[in-house]
Amino acid sequence: MPTKNANISGLAVKRYREVLGISQKDFAARCEVQGLAFDRDTVAKIERGARFVKDSELVTMARILECSPHDLLDWKDF
Repeated sequence: MPTKNANISGLAVKRYREVLGISQKDFAARCEVQGLAFDRDTVAKIERGARFVKDSELVTMARILECSPHDLLDWKDF
């Protein structure tokens, strides 16, 4: 039985992060500065769709990734 993803933004987060040349560890640190309790493992879980993403987290991640929250809602991969 296929596992349903906990979020639809993970692949887009990964793509935007990689385009900016930011490691998972550095992205997690930037998220921490913005008030999100993220570590590298949290980022990895988000990117593979294994962790739920709150709307407030999505907005913060979009700011860090220099895109809109809508850009991270990867509907075509859902």
